[in-house]
Amino acid sequence: MDHLVRAFRQVTRQYLQPVRRECGALTCLAFAVEMAGERASTMRCSPLFTPPLAGKRNLLLKMLSDAGYEVPSVFLNAADHAA
Repeated sequence: MDHLVRAFRQVTRQYLQPVRRECGALTCLAFAVEMAGERASTMRCSPLFTPPLAGKRNLLLKMLSDAGYEVPSVFLNAADHAA
């Protein structure tokens, strides 16, 4: 029975470890909560700054700006021209 417990622990350590995303958060929701608490910046989300997500990025940055969060003006100007 002892060998089964050891094998189970090894498998769980190897395969069930939480995987942090590039931004350091476990999930996008966790990152959004950090952003809402002003403990994270949108700049940490590198996938957001890829061409396929340009529309979503512009919408998000405009919403953040409208809600009073600091967003670099270069991004807001790009969002205005893309709309």
